[in-house]
Amino acid sequence: MPTVVVSTVRKYRFNTYLFPTVDCVIEVYAKNGRPARYVELLGCLEEEHGIRGKRSLDSGLDAGVEDGYIRIVPVGGRRGYVPTAEGIVHTAIYLALRDIVGDVPPHALPFLIECVRASLITILIPRLTPGTLEHCHLVRYLMNELEFVLAFGEQGKLVNLEVGFSEQGRRIMFELFVALKMLAGIEVMGLEPRYYSDVKKAIVRSVNLWLMPRRLSRPELVRLFIDACRNTTARISAVMR
Repeated sequence: MPTVVVSTVRKYRFNTYLFPTVDCVIEVYAKNGRPARYVELLGCLEEEHGIRGKRSLDSGLDAGVEDGYIRIVPVGGRRGYVPTAEGIVHTAIYLALRDIVGDVPPHALPFLIECVRASLITILIPRLTPGTLEHCHLVRYLMNELEFVLAFGEQGKLVNLEVGFSEQGRRIMFELFVALKMLAGIEVMGLEPRYYSDVKKAIVRSVNLWLMPRRLSRPELVRLFIDACRNTTARISAVMR
């Protein structure tokens, strides 16, 4: 009997309303701490992205569910919408790159997003590993979020000095750790809805801060990301052998 090979490549569905819709699901879910309602998403799309109409929202929701960016859950007999980790990662990267994605054909968009994702993982790991030079650079970047605790003994002599992050600094580090886990495809258990928006913004900031070179034309930037993806993928493959 001949061997039958079944393709397991998942078809990616993209339309103009996909990422604005997923972005609204993230923001509404984070703000209210519960699944987003249809009417709330209509309002968010118009206010945040200038998109009107149920047909536009339906197109975005259908694509988001099919691509695994949105989950549908029952809420009081109606549909509610919850963002997935994959939806947060891809939407954040898209938002960071949206000024150049007009030069990318829709069928190539997932490849570009995964390029940036792989590159961002290799950048964040050393920055979140204490003792590395990259971690020192990150601490220097967060210098305004450091707190110094001094302990004095007799005659005013300094006996101890402790350095740590402020509450805001600890939150930034927490968001980066969660972002790294999501980027790596590791499930984050028990994450409160309010952090979903913050993690999305942390990924956007990371792309803009560490991956977005200045003074390049849009086509040059696209080529740079694609080349970076090829190089990063080759490095990861070499390490995994």
